[in-house]
Amino acid sequence: MLITKHVKQLVDLCNPKTAEEAEDLQHEIKPVKFGDRHIWINSASAQVLATYQIPEDAGYLVILRTECYVYTPTSTVAGFRNFSPPPEGQLQWIINAGGGNEELTGLVPAHILADVDELLIIKAGNSITLQGVLGAPPTADTWLVRTLVYAYHVGPTVADQLGAAEVVVSGSDT
Repeated sequence: MLITKHVKQLVDLCNPKTAEEAEDLQHEIKPVKFGDRHIWINSASAQVLATYQIPEDAGYLVILRTECYVYTPTSTVAGFRNFSPPPEGQLQWIINAGGGNEELTGLVPAHILADVDELLIIKAGNSITLQGVLGAPPTADTWLVRTLVYAYHVGPTVADQLGAAEVVVSGSDT
């Protein structure tokens, strides 16, 4: 249901003049979900929560929603398998473009990027990573961080319509 809502939002943001134009735009949008589950560790080193290589033929990637939560798989710990808010710490989106890394967003408190609706547009052929330094887990038991990113491959027509009010990170072109 969320994906259907996102596709409708993307089409609506393009301001189609006719139902046919709206349908053409809709066919240019392909949903992609990515993310991972990692053991939550207390470390001063950056931890990768989600990464995705955008295919060359995708046109652009539009990120609309990022969800992140923590839980423990240890049955003896209070809150076993109950999903909790994102971990404390700081996160940022990084783009790997042309062999180097560029910050797409600054390093901000985790809750700003870990449970949010957003509009990030990235050119195909680049790799995008959500990473950061997380605080300590609430107990010494095993805790997991689960991150899921709702994104969409879009063609140039949609990207041109959306890009009028958004900065597009395009790797070596920036």
